[in-house]
Amino acid sequence: MKGGQWKGKFINGVLRNIQGKQNSTKCSLKDNNSCNTPAALNHPQWLINTWTKRYGNQRTYEICRANNNSYQLYGRCNTLITPLKDLVSQLQTSGYEPHAVAFSPLAIKIDKPGNLPFSSFVQQGSLYIQDLSAQLVVHLANPKKGQKVLDACS
Repeated sequence: MKGGQWKGKFINGVLRNIQGKQNSTKCSLKDNNSCNTPAALNHPQWLINTWTKRYGNQRTYEICRANNNSYQLYGRCNTLITPLKDLVSQLQTSGYEPHAVAFSPLAIKIDKPGNLPFSSFVQQGSLYIQDLSAQLVVHLANPKKGQKVLDACS
């Protein structure tokens, strides 16, 4: 594997191994029948127990539901390849539902992203899948030409 790609795969493997050794029994919250839904599942028993002690049944159920919500996909336009307006138009033509984000100059919110991460837009580098918060940090830091910036996030 090139560069640091192996590090992420290694760390993910270690975390999966640790998770597998935990008591991974799926659970329902005691005394709350509404918590027996699939949204309340998919959390290890030890985590449910910790949250229940700290927050109570109802709040724990709400946390579980929130954790099981689908994510919102954001991309960053690479203006060295395609202007933002053109990329939004191309994404629309390809069946995606892109929306420029008013407070982040290169951000695009993608509703119903489908297979976008594997699309030619990403593969050819005109769109980077990047969380909105990460995009805003770069925008607010406003690095200047010639400066070196270390992105220590994985």
